[in-house]
Amino acid sequence: MGNLFKILGLTILILITSVIGVSTIVSWNWLHRPLSKLLSITFEREFNILELDFNFFSGQPIVNINNLYLANSNWGKKPFLLHIEKIIAQLDLWSLLKGHWVLPKVILIKPIIYLELSPQNLPNWIFGKPSEQPLNIKIKQLSVQEGSLTFFAPHLDTDFTAQITEKPIISNHAVALHGIGRIRNGHTELKLRAESLAVFLESWRSLNLDGCFTWGYTSGRIGGMLVDPLKFQGFDFEIEMNGPSPAVLYPLTGINLPYLPLYKIQAHIKQQQNKWMISNIEGLIGGSDFAGDLVWEVSNKQLPRLFGKLKSNQLSLIDIGIGKDTPPQNPPPPAEPLNFDVNLEFYGKKVISPLILEEVKTLIRVKEGQFYLDSLNFGLTGGQVNATIKLDSHFNPMPINLTTQFKLLDLNRLLAPLGIKQQDSGNLSGKLQFVSKGGNIIETFKTAEGNAFFMVTRAQLDSILLALARLDLAKTLNSVLLIDKSVAVRCAVAKVIAHNGVFTFDPIVIDAATTKVTGNGTINLLINQLDFTFEPHPKDLSLFSAYSPFRVTGNLQSPEVRIKVGSLGGRMAAAAALGALIGPVGAVMPFIEPGIGEDNDCQNLVNNASINVTD
Repeated sequence: MGNLFKILGLTILILITSVIGVSTIVSWNWLHRPLSKLLSITFEREFNILELDFNFFSGQPIVNINNLYLANSNWGKKPFLLHIEKIIAQLDLWSLLKGHWVLPKVILIKPIIYLELSPQNLPNWIFGKPSEQPLNIKIKQLSVQEGSLTFFAPHLDTDFTAQITEKPIISNHAVALHGIGRIRNGHTELKLRAESLAVFLESWRSLNLDGCFTWGYTSGRIGGMLVDPLKFQGFDFEIEMNGPSPAVLYPLTGINLPYLPLYKIQAHIKQQQNKWMISNIEGLIGGSDFAGDLVWEVSNKQLPRLFGKLKSNQLSLIDIGIGKDTPPQNPPPPAEPLNFDVNLEFYGKKVISPLILEEVKTLIRVKEGQFYLDSLNFGLTGGQVNATIKLDSHFNPMPINLTTQFKLLDLNRLLAPLGIKQQDSGNLSGKLQFVSKGGNIIETFKTAEGNAFFMVTRAQLDSILLALARLDLAKTLNSVLLIDKSVAVRCAVAKVIAHNGVFTFDPIVIDAATTKVTGNGTINLLINQLDFTFEPHPKDLSLFSAYSPFRVTGNLQSPEVRIKVGSLGGRMAAAAALGALIGPVGAVMPFIEPGIGEDNDCQNLVNNASINVTD
């Protein structure tokens, strides 16, 4: 290419010297045809110059080109790729002798550019044979008057036109672009400034850009460089963006995301071939913050892949769409399976749900539409939870498979969000495994299938609970059921089976200091009812003790506790009969409970209750 320019420069110089004397009467328009033919061969695309004129009466001759056309691809819908109504250019003749193009000044009047993508995403602006060496041309001053640039891709619902003008800056002229149109069926406005476009034309390499944009209700700023503008590749820029929800970006990104609160994000984005490296991420979603580094990799042979690390100082689950029951005002089409793979490490210092999760660590994976939270570990109410969660994005809502173990959770803090306040409620440990059809929290529990085991230790069960389960006549006469005192609970265990919206608790064992309570029951989420039966057994003889089973039944929001009258009535009938036969002493014998509630070792309770609970 350099030799061609040297030969062309020498030829022009010979022509100039041979015709300088008659240049005022000779028209140079005859050159437009051979020059058009030469450029057509060079670009392998029809190139046409309708009128050409030279003015050599100065040290820097002026070339006037009228109506320059560069044809479109044969599949293109637009009439041409490039049309410039008029080009006025100054030439540096001495540079031509060295094989260089130096243009002290270039004016483009009404340039029109049509960029198109075919249905196969082939660009119309890539043509000709690639050159290993940059075009050796230098433009010292560039002026654009009334230009326009259109990007057209019907299969992508895109038709965007920008007006181009030039504005002088310090030592060069910057090109300003203001465009309005439709990109991916979203109303788009773009304002860009390309600084030192002349420098780009000199090297045919990177192009510096900065500006702002809106797409629908999403807006932002961008600044950086386009490393290979001719191929529209090699992005390297800083971006700031905010909008109503990341979900609305699906037409642009192709990534299915849930409807989330207002978001704001900034990052450095760099493209290298099929990889987009997104670094120095800082963002907010609602009241939640996040930061980290990600890589988005696209391949023709497999699904796109997202991998990297994210962290958060404070993250609300509702902000990221977990536990949010209300649908968006303008819901998207039915959810499709996740169409990309993920391998993402996450750390959250504080995660806010109905409770506060601390030091959350997990590996987030998505593989062929299956969503995994592997090795999910976090602190909860002073205890620790370890879990594995699997979701299937092929369905809406997504079915869930949960396996978890938890240890020493503080029941006081655990029950507080439910409005239950109990002093010294103890620690909760256990494990559970279930599958569910998913949905919000209530729907997830209603369709749960599986089993669980729970254990409570170091608790204080207020004596009112045991008083409801017994009528200890001697103690009642003393202090109205001893409501002001508490009873130490050594251990309490329960095994639960979930099936068709019904949770069956069997057995339930509460081992208190003076009494053992056994029981069983059900919670039916389909009809919002519960039904439990408990039977206390004393560990010592208690004169005038009338222990009786009791039931807890009714609505989940307002259950009732009832003494099983039949059992207590039998004891009272026996007392009356004995009283008739042997007098007052015999009448109290049925109320003397033989201490069948022997001390139970908590480990034995755990072993017995946890049989058949899946690990």
